[in-house]
Amino acid sequence: MSEVMSAAKPRQVTLLSGAVLLATVGFLVLSSSYPSHWVVISALVTLGVFPYIYEAAVGQVDPFSPVMWFAPVFTIVYAISAARRLLNLDFVFQAEYTVSDPETVILEVLLLATVGLSVLLFGYYRTWGRALAARAPRFSKGWSSRKAWLAIVVTTALGLYGFWLLSSSLGAGPRSHLAKGNSRVAFVLVNLLNVASILLLADTLISAVSYEELTIEIRQPWKLIVAVPFVLFNVRLLWLLGGRGRAFSIFVVCVFLIHYLIYQFSLLEGFIVFIGVKIIPAWAAAVVTAALRIDIAALAYHLQHPFLFRESPTRPFNNVVVLISGVPEIQSFTYGETFLSAFFEVIPLQPFRETNTVYNAAFYPSIAGDYGVPITMLGELYLNFWIPGIVLGLLLMGVIIRGSYEWLILQRPSYASIVIFATLANDFLLMGNFSNALPGTALLLVPLCCCLYFISGGFDSRQSVEET
Repeated sequence: MSEVMSAAKPRQVTLLSGAVLLATVGFLVLSSSYPSHWVVISALVTLGVFPYIYEAAVGQVDPFSPVMWFAPVFTIVYAISAARRLLNLDFVFQAEYTVSDPETVILEVLLLATVGLSVLLFGYYRTWGRALAARAPRFSKGWSSRKAWLAIVVTTALGLYGFWLLSSSLGAGPRSHLAKGNSRVAFVLVNLLNVASILLLADTLISAVSYEELTIEIRQPWKLIVAVPFVLFNVRLLWLLGGRGRAFSIFVVCVFLIHYLIYQFSLLEGFIVFIGVKIIPAWAAAVVTAALRIDIAALAYHLQHPFLFRESPTRPFNNVVVLISGVPEIQSFTYGETFLSAFFEVIPLQPFRETNTVYNAAFYPSIAGDYGVPITMLGELYLNFWIPGIVLGLLLMGVIIRGSYEWLILQRPSYASIVIFATLANDFLLMGNFSNALPGTALLLVPLCCCLYFISGGFDSRQSVEET
């Protein structure tokens, strides 16, 4: 009888939550001057929570799977932002280009976001990603701690050399200028500090720490003694370069490594991590910064003043609305130019304009040309290929994301594949600026994969035998 009651409770809670949601949506639709907007917002919210319902139904809930992150992010960036605008009757957008008929443009953005998330989920849940992953070569399951430490020493030395070359440029303008001109090689090298930190965290968790039956066993305490100050030192150096991304990402990677190597977080614990990483990363980074500096006053202030959904001229929803209202009337389509530019970012040759150069020139001319504002993958696909670009591009992204997850985690994972997935941290370039974000991701993943190939002993030669 108790089992029946316990099974019935979640059903009752689900039905009650659904009834409250429907009642709220019905009230907003009937009482609002924008019923069409609220209908689309409801559809987008439904798509955002669909993965949680589906994954729970099939019994494969992994709170760190990509779908559990990108679907809610879509909902927050587009649906929640639009809902706030409608409720506050706020139709003023930060730009030097006046958005005409903003209510209509908001509806267009909501429709495009709904279509985009729909095809993204469709591509993710089809079998195409699984088939793609089955054909990819897999890293060997071995892990050599000796080789890992050799890679750590080499990448640290090169990273420190890069930091020394950049030290004279610190504070001399926006941080994005560090990747330009004569400092380009130094900028490439300094990213190896991040690689070294990730390798050290991975080796420590793999060889020195284990968790069984609510008990943590430290097998090699000296590694922890070395790893903690080493990583904090690298974080400090990366933070001095400007921006929280590279530095804060080390802590994010650590959480992912703990989840897949030591202790699997529950759905609630994973949701808390998601909030800290995706929803309030600026606040979380401010807290971490104060803690690293042992600034008690600043730490207490930030803990007492969390900022959630803080307004900013560079918020993605603001930028996408401005973008779609002016393309192609003010800004012409770029037909893949901004995507191609990403592959030339760290070399002297740059035959294409970057996204921020194209976008800022039309909508943010007062912002420096080398400063990118996020228009998300949705906006960038629209900027390049209009609506067909959104449909085909996000469908392809869904397949790629699922293929990556299958390849790195679901299909015979290895230590190396787990480290790569943790480094990605479910950031598949969906919410930033592709021509800015891809080079940064590549500067981290390419040397890391080379190191992991060396540490793990190469690819698994048994793969072809097992599959044939």
